Amino acid sequence: MEPTRHAPRLKILVADDEPANLRALARRLQRHDVLTAQSFEQAARILQGTRVDVVVSDNMMPGPGAGVALLRAARALQPAARRFMYSANPPPRLRQLLKEGVIQRFFAKPSDAPLVHALTRGLTRRGRAHPARGILAAAAHTPSTRPGPSASRTSTSPPSSP
Repeated sequence: MEPTRHAPRLKILVADDEPANLRALARRLQRHDVLTAQSFEQAARILQGTRVDVVVSDNMMPGPGAGVALLRAARALQPAARRFMYSANPPPRLRQLLKEGVIQRFFAKPSDAPLVHALTRGLTRRGRAHPARGILAAAAHTPSTRPGPSASRTSTSPPSSP
């Protein structure tokens, strides 16, 4: 199904140092304009020259804190862009980063289904003035799971303290 006037194509920047991850997400999001970067530097160049609706970053890219640094740069350069982290390794201080809005949503690898679902639900909602805003509204309704032996974790808010 091609995007309609109610579900326009989004420009999505996906940053991950693993080419297989970039190819897999680009394939799953093929109805949209997907830009890929394998490093903080490549992604920062894209953010400086191209308007994007969503930034999806891995946490564990080359360089200390490169994933978080990228989402901080995205917030500074393109404050209207939604910032999602998709990683097998949550950053230290994830709760604080979510609270500060540096990361707006965390998705745990290896499953990209919750991420793709959040993007798809946001795109299919009618009457949104800006497609990326619908993504966050829809993402808030995506089921969360707690980590377990075989469960992946998705979260719209930080985990509660013990």
